[in-house]
Amino acid sequence: MKKNVLIIEDEPIMRNILKNALTKSGFETIIVEDGIKGISAINEGEFDIIITDIVLPKGDGFKVLKWAKEKRPETSVILITGHGKVKDAVEAMKLGASDYLTKPFSMEDLALRINKIVEFQELKRDYTRLQQECETIFGTERILGVSPKIAAIRDLTKTVAGVDSTILIEGESGTGKEVVANAIHYSSPRREKPFIKISCAAIPETLLESELFGYEKGAFTGALKRKPGRFELANHGTLFLDEIGDLPQALQVKLLRVLQEREFERIGGTETIKVDVRIICATNRDLEKETKEGRFREDLYYRLKVIPIHLPPLRGRKEDIPILINHFIKIYSKKMNKKITAFSDEAMKYLLEYNFPGNIRELENIVERTIALCPNQVMDKEYLPLLKDRREKPEDIRHWRSADNELRRQVSKDLQKKEPDKLISLQDKMTDVERNYIINVLKNAKGNKTKAAEILNISRKNLWEKMKKYNLLDASEDNP
Repeated sequence: MKKNVLIIEDEPIMRNILKNALTKSGFETIIVEDGIKGISAINEGEFDIIITDIVLPKGDGFKVLKWAKEKRPETSVILITGHGKVKDAVEAMKLGASDYLTKPFSMEDLALRINKIVEFQELKRDYTRLQQECETIFGTERILGVSPKIAAIRDLTKTVAGVDSTILIEGESGTGKEVVANAIHYSSPRREKPFIKISCAAIPETLLESELFGYEKGAFTGALKRKPGRFELANHGTLFLDEIGDLPQALQVKLLRVLQEREFERIGGTETIKVDVRIICATNRDLEKETKEGRFREDLYYRLKVIPIHLPPLRGRKEDIPILINHFIKIYSKKMNKKITAFSDEAMKYLLEYNFPGNIRELENIVERTIALCPNQVMDKEYLPLLKDRREKPEDIRHWRSADNELRRQVSKDLQKKEPDKLISLQDKMTDVERNYIINVLKNAKGNKTKAAEILNISRKNLWEKMKKYNLLDASEDNP
């Protein structure tokens, strides 16, 4: 796509030289000879670059520059003059000029400067596009769902994004705590600044302090040079502390100081470093309980919980499951170059009956696996994994309790035997327990081997092999 250039020059020879050179270089050019016509052209058209002389009839280049920056701030302006003065160059840059040239100048020099401006404009457009994509990918619209609970969280996220208060996101594993943290940052005034993440559970306690606060050269063996910590890297942006409930108590004190004073020292250093960081924390623990039991500092807990956000488990908002499934289908169908569009009604019903202990993360894994295995456009139930706690009916619960009690009775009875030689081996006992357990499950499933395999979370073939091993098959059952 050709770039549009407006040339404002009162000297006819210079106008033609500029027009010919730029046209030859692939630019679309419009030429005018005075300041008023230049301002009129800016009002009527859009230009990537404006080249204007400073000394013009009916106005001057500085007026054109001011007008251009007010009306078309994204347009780059180059000022040229036959009277090179330092103060003019300084004034031009203050007013927002991209460059300043003194006559005479070569066309090669002008072309070089224009190309640099064009490259900068492309980079700026790419950055703006990426920023918009980040807001789309990570913004509040990524908090998917139509349930009242999730709609309230989406609204709350939009509200708190504009303030710098510390946020504590609570919820079970897999409920989308990082998605909410992303949404807050990329919807906030800090969205163009760093978003730094660290998991307090994933890093050993001995390394966590240096990761958070950094260290000076020589602070310990292996510290060959200064390393900034996550707080420094997140300066003017957001720091996301995941699994904050796993933060060791020794570091809880240091974190409290940063929250209160916005300052800290690197390990091995004496310089106090000031930071401007917005803190978002997340945990799957009950921090209130942890506080009462002395495992988490009470003062830190209240510092973190300025704005609490509690994410509900997926089983508590099942109306959102179809929306999430469709979202993951789009992602993984594209990634795997497949044309899968939906789950069958039977498959969807099957998933809606499941409680998803792993929440959204588990649902995503199920969709990814099913898309990988399914050759059809619509995914059928047969390609879904066995979900062992899909239906927890009262009779099932009574059955599990009965089976557990029977196992306890058997073990207790054996242990009461005083003679060691009368105790059977662990392997024999486990074999005996497994056989009896399979018999009980088959009874509970009324002989339905598909249902029994589903309850046991094994394949039908695997169940058949175990039944064969324990002589539980009828004579007519030669294959699974």
